Amino acid sequence: MFSWQDLSLVSFGAILGTWLRFYLLKLFQLFFKREFLGTFLVNFLATCTLSFIITSKDIALEFNKSFNIFFLFGFLGSLSTFSTFILETSEAVMNNCWREGLFIIFLSVLATFIAGSIIFLFN
Repeated sequence: MFSWQDLSLVSFGAILGTWLRFYLLKLFQLFFKREFLGTFLVNFLATCTLSFIITSKDIALEFNKSFNIFFLFGFLGSLSTFSTFILETSEAVMNNCWREGLFIIFLSVLATFIAGSIIFLFN
């Protein structure tokens, strides 16, 4: 069971992560014609950050439980959302843009897997 402090930490982290996600998606819309590329970059950033922290034993040992709840669960959890990825993929498929839908899936899964593996190997 979570304490009120844990609930507050994850909530505050989620608010900040959601705000940053919203800001970055609006910023990436200025550079990319396709919305899914902004979503991919935000999810990629969050995944790489999480991979780096989890695989780096020196860093992970320095963080306490409160920071992990705030940053890993709250902030990074809200920064990278699976729902936007699913929404954009579903919209592509429903609009008969099968190639784009498959591209979104393979780009997201493959790129984050490769990046996470590289981070794991070099950490």
